Amino acid sequence: MRRRVVAQVAGLLLVAVAAAFAVLPARWVMSWVPSNWPLSIVDADGTVWQGRATIAVGVQGRMRTVPTPIEWRLVWGSSGWLPRPQWYVEHPWLNGPLLLTPGVSGVGVSGQSLEMPALALSTLDARIAAMGPGGVLRATWPASFLGKAERAQGAELLRLDWLSASSSLTRVRPMGQYVLTLTRGEPGAVDMGLKTTEGPLFLEGGGVIQGRADVNFEVVARSAPGVGAQTQAALQDLLATLGPYRNGETRLRYRANP
Repeated sequence: MRRRVVAQVAGLLLVAVAAAFAVLPARWVMSWVPSNWPLSIVDADGTVWQGRATIAVGVQGRMRTVPTPIEWRLVWGSSGWLPRPQWYVEHPWLNGPLLLTPGVSGVGVSGQSLEMPALALSTLDARIAAMGPGGVLRATWPASFLGKAERAQGAELLRLDWLSASSSLTRVRPMGQYVLTLTRGEPGAVDMGLKTTEGPLFLEGGGVIQGRADVNFEVVARSAPGVGAQTQAALQDLLATLGPYRNGETRLRYRANP
């Protein structure tokens, strides 16, 4: 009985701390996003309880601001006898609210998906920017926990579909549909895999993210088997822009170190 009383008192203290924390200025959240992520918060107003923020996407030196800000509000969810704080995050790109639940050792993230213009790919690399990507990117992820605990090896962390893909360097429309998957690799690593599901431009690749920001990724690009000579010719400028073109294919290598 005494243990239960102690637990209840401790829980109420945690709720009080969370309530006090929630009224802090919204600009506090600007430091919460890891510096190695291709995402940053450039401005915020309101409070941690309820506010809005302008975000930018892309790697350092290529970041672009997203026109519409994200918005959030704090609600108190039910967890037995003790309420727990949860943040509802909303943005037009999201296909529904994103729920963030803070814990002792990390933050729980609800499963969700979002869609954005494929032009966002140009914020990742100059060669991709030069191709003028078009179409739609759809990102999907399962419910997960951001913290010290890692998911089982092979577990899917993120799926990114490039739908109705196009490029300003070719008249071929669409040039394909592509899927990039991120899965849990060996301890401290995330494996990446890229494949083509359909289309005249064939892309295939893989790589690994090691530690915080050590990225090693390689993609092979070429005309898909059975594509006619006219379509192959229409893809040549695009293939040449992505990298050295030899023996009918281009190899695009991406390296990044912290």
